[in-house]
Amino acid sequence: MFNGKLRLVAALMAAVACVVVSAVASASASASLALSTEACKSGVFSALCWETAAHGEALKELVGEGPLTVAQASSNVELKGTLGGEAIEIECTTGTADSTTLVQPSPLTEDGKVTIATVLYSGCTLLGKLKEKCKIPTEEPTNAIVGEFSLTEPGDIKFVNTANSGVFIKIKIEQKSKCPTTILGTHNVTGEQLATINEPTVDLKAHTLTMEAKSGLKLGENEASYFENFTVEVPEEAAWDAVTEA
Repeated sequence: MFNGKLRLVAALMAAVACVVVSAVASASASASLALSTEACKSGVFSALCWETAAHGEALKELVGEGPLTVAQASSNVELKGTLGGEAIEIECTTGTADSTTLVQPSPLTEDGKVTIATVLYSGCTLLGKLKEKCKIPTEEPTNAIVGEFSLTEPGDIKFVNTANSGVFIKIKIEQKSKCPTTILGTHNVTGEQLATINEPTVDLKAHTLTMEAKSGLKLGENEASYFENFTVEVPEEAAWDAVTEA
């Protein structure tokens, strides 16, 4: 398909860095995100394209700006790192994204992106030996997040924070009972987080994305890792894929 041109999956959510998510946007069609009849052919940039059915052979352009439907697929969300010599393990039961939007006014000819207004993490707690000594808020929102389309690695989407000095989220660790003073206070999660899509070159109604590798994410000044699985759908339950020039 597409005369041997490399087909890369484009962006959708997630989250991350730290981030990402539960059912959020409406799956109904948006007037500003059109299921175009224009054939989606190879171009300079990656672009999210659509099909009428899974495993189709006639991808068409998805044009404009509008909502994607994102749903958490993993049972929980995990963040791991170190602070003050202590191993930090944080688990949240849900991460709900608000306003996950595909921005793609000129598919294949201009670089597109996915924006997320915020992700609200709920049911959060520390794990391990610090659980009985320290505490964190059970709910915490992220700052705005941007998903950038990858042109170098098939199936990769890089999530970054382009404002707020690159801070995705602030984590406040408080005293509970003999919590080490070296970790008390508010700590920033910064950097970038990769999401890898399952079966990136197959047209499916819902693709699963996984965030689990260490990919430039930091908790304080130290390397951190993040785990979450989530699914992404485009309007009207169309199948989707993406193409770019090899």
